[in-house]
Amino acid sequence: MCSLHHLLGEKAQLYQSWRPLDIDVIEVSEIWGDEEPLGTTRTAHSTIRNEDIEKWLEDTARAKGTSGAEKCLLRIVWVTLSVKEHTYNAAAHAVARVVQEFELQRVEEHASSCYTWSTCVSLDEPESRSFYFGKRPMLGVTWSRRGASTFTNGICFAKGSRVKALREMLDDSLAKKLVRNEELLWILCAVLLSKEVTASQDKIKDHVREVEVRTGYHNWQSRREQAAPGDLNSLSAKMSGCLTKTASIVKKVEVVHGLVNFVEQESAADDVTQKPDNNTHQNLKPHVRILAQRVKSQRLEAEFFAQRVKSQLTALFHLIAQNDNILSHELAKDSRLLALAAQRDSSSMRSLTVITMFFLPGTFVSSLFSAQLFNFGSADAALQMYLTTSLPLTLLTFAAFGLWLYVQSLQGRKRRADAQALLLRQELKATEVDALAKRRITTLVDS
Repeated sequence: MCSLHHLLGEKAQLYQSWRPLDIDVIEVSEIWGDEEPLGTTRTAHSTIRNEDIEKWLEDTARAKGTSGAEKCLLRIVWVTLSVKEHTYNAAAHAVARVVQEFELQRVEEHASSCYTWSTCVSLDEPESRSFYFGKRPMLGVTWSRRGASTFTNGICFAKGSRVKALREMLDDSLAKKLVRNEELLWILCAVLLSKEVTASQDKIKDHVREVEVRTGYHNWQSRREQAAPGDLNSLSAKMSGCLTKTASIVKKVEVVHGLVNFVEQESAADDVTQKPDNNTHQNLKPHVRILAQRVKSQRLEAEFFAQRVKSQLTALFHLIAQNDNILSHELAKDSRLLALAAQRDSSSMRSLTVITMFFLPGTFVSSLFSAQLFNFGSADAALQMYLTTSLPLTLLTFAAFGLWLYVQSLQGRKRRADAQALLLRQELKATEVDALAKRRITTLVDS
């Protein structure tokens, strides 16, 4: 199995493709407590210089005044990731030394073969195991526990907000209560992701409510939100983003669900083996049940909001289509008005053409006869010659114009007849193809 994970993760080693920063300190958190399981505990956050790492690794027990001694129950190194720059804020040799000391190489080899995973791997020492939970590339936590001790060593790769949230959880009384349990970091990661799911759902809920008020496609009587600003296209893009975010939430919920199931299985396995720290597992079970119920509720909520987002996307699509239809209707109305105006202009031009044709032959004849080339002798003879020439020429002009209109009409009729014939041939061809296909199907069925 180890060789298979090595083969699968050969080109995807955990955060080894990220660029380390030359920082001379590492951030750590520790929980110290008494030897007794019911003793007091305290959380300490500090920074360790790289040259002091060896001394820090050896410091696992301290004197506690005159009342005895305290030991380190949990020790975790925080490595903050910068996803945009693809870097982490720790020196490469410091991280390598911590991983080696905490014996995390084998579990990281397992973890490198997947992006979302919860696993535990047995170490060479009896009853020693290493653990991992990750939702790469934003979160990866590996830790180990040696022998039958309650001392947990781990390292966490995460973005800054998640590192801050996990560090704050270690200050909580719940973490101090469950610190002797090896599943503590799984529980904290599940709580972290569950809180992120709730925050994301609240944001989507606000967006959906505003869009519902804007579209009016809802039946909620108590809606008091303001309508979402912006045009419908931008709101549609926003709802598409919400739908994608909802899918991401569903995926995160499934990750938490798988993590809770894995913790339940590990706790059940420890009950069967009757480990010395079974009392801590008994304390863990109520919290696991609460997480399981919360995951179930969040899954239902995510599915419900996915349907609401889809409904608003459909509503926005219909509203955009209605607006487009109204705009098209207005454009058609304007086009009709323009066509009527063009028709009136055409009629006016035709009237001007007819008037021009009526006066043009007579004007031409009068201009021609006014030249010195002609001598009619008297005014009556000139008038008779003018009428004899201009009237037939005017009639001939109108006849030519009428013939031209007739020829244009015949050509228009021919074009319309050709278009109708082409359309008829296409319809007949489609009918013949359908009939041929039906005959072919009938033949195949009969055979």
